[in-house]
Amino acid sequence: MNDITTTTASSTAVTRVEGGFFYFPKTASVRDIYRSIPAATQSEINDAILPMIAGMPSRDQGEVGMMLAAQGYEIAVEGSPQFAIKAAVRAYMRNEVKDQHPTFRPSPPAFITEVKRQIFLKVRREAKPEPVEQIDRPTEADRAARVEKVRKLLARTTTENAA
Repeated sequence: MNDITTTTASSTAVTRVEGGFFYFPKTASVRDIYRSIPAATQSEINDAILPMIAGMPSRDQGEVGMMLAAQGYEIAVEGSPQFAIKAAVRAYMRNEVKDQHPTFRPSPPAFITEVKRQIFLKVRREAKPEPVEQIDRPTEADRAARVEKVRKLLARTTTENAA
């Protein structure tokens, strides 16, 4: 997979894809992350939804009905990333979506809900925060010196309070 860097309006890097993993700065909002993932093209959408339209029946199975269904799905998923559309189709075809009808394909609103869930699952599973510089841990001598300093402060405070 090619490395990708996407920027927001403020020109800060939001997404960096390396080896299939998404990297986001800690300050990136979910909305920025969602907007930074590239949207599927029209042909990618059609290729992704075709198995569901052909493989899951609806009440109107005529050619016109299938074309209208495809247009409804296209409108619903417009702007969504290809991986999420494919994952949602896969989930419906495998009967893995909660409360789905086991025979008929979903409505476009139900389908986009699953697409959004797939985006969330991928981001949660694969997003990693930007690498942070390693902070050197204090040595044992540093810890002992700090403990002694705190003891002296506590002793002085106790003495002052007693007087």
